[in-house]
Amino acid sequence: MKTVMEETASRRQTGELLDLEAIRRDFPILSRKVRGKALVYLDNGATAQKPHSVIETIDHYYRHYNANIHRGVHTLSEEATAAYEGARDRIRKFINAGDRREIIFVRGATEAINLVATCLGWSTLKKGDEIIISAMEHHSNIVPWQLLCERSGAVLRVVPINEAGELILEGAFGPYLILRPLGKGGMGVVYVARTREEDHPLVALKCLRPDTAQIPSFAERFR
Repeated sequence: MKTVMEETASRRQTGELLDLEAIRRDFPILSRKVRGKALVYLDNGATAQKPHSVIETIDHYYRHYNANIHRGVHTLSEEATAAYEGARDRIRKFINAGDRREIIFVRGATEAINLVATCLGWSTLKKGDEIIISAMEHHSNIVPWQLLCERSGAVLRVVPINEAGELILEGAFGPYLILRPLGKGGMGVVYVARTREEDHPLVALKCLRPDTAQIPSFAERFR
């Protein structure tokens, strides 16, 4: 029997519509009713709900090999380390990363964004560079870039939204924001931060409907 993730990947390959009810059933908390109606949860920016596979894996860990990783030579620690590193390999394969060392575990999106912003601030960005975000970003994806601009002299630019809450892509930044097909129905939003001193923009890709075989590396250069 296929998992929901496997079924979703299969449907993407064939172009079939996602089975939203099957996806909901994979999250036990969504079976709750609130004020007599099925729970609809939209606060993923704060805390994401967990599917059966995650809940069961965490439960299995605490029941069978709860121990520190990378620090012990006893059986439980070795089993925990193997599971931890095995997850790194599975994620590398799932997102089509080039090397397992590219997979870095952090406590959440906020820490990850701050880590990227800090690294860019020390090694890449300089005065006059531009960082593009959208007006619909979560707070955690705004403040790190504001602080980075203060520190580096870069300029923060914001893609506006209309009254329906949709991004206004046309003409907002000319060549700075483009849509790029990823193949097999996938579409990515390419965020471009172009420096004034060179003709090559640095881009980061956010996949809206990713086919993992088509996802390019996180940072690449376009002429």
